Amino acid sequence: MTEQNANRQIARAAGTVMFAIILGQITGLVRGILVARAFGASPELDAFFAANRVSETLFLLVAGGALGSAFIPTFTGLLAKEDRTSAGGLPRPLRTRSH
Repeated sequence: MTEQNANRQIARAAGTVMFAIILGQITGLVRGILVARAFGASPELDAFFAANRVSETLFLLVAGGALGSAFIPTFTGLLAKEDRTSAGGLPRPLRTRSH
C-alpha cells in the first residue's frame, strides 16, 4: 500500500470520527430543545443543563482524545496491512446499544 493510500485512509477514518461527533452534538441539541419545550424555563431545568454540560464536556475530551490517539492509528494501520478482518472487528467494542 502506498503512502498516499494510507494517508487517504487516515483522512477517511478521521472524517468518520468527526461525523460521529457532529451527529452526537446535533442529537444532543435536539434533545435539549425537546426537554426545554416539554418542561419550560425553570431554575431546576437550568441546573440540570449546567450539570449535564460538565459531564458532556468531560466525555468529549476523554472519548475524543482516546479515539484520536489510539483508535484511528490502529485502525488505519490494520487497513494499511490489508488486514480487513481485524480492522472490521476493532470498532465493535465502541458500539453501544440503546435500550
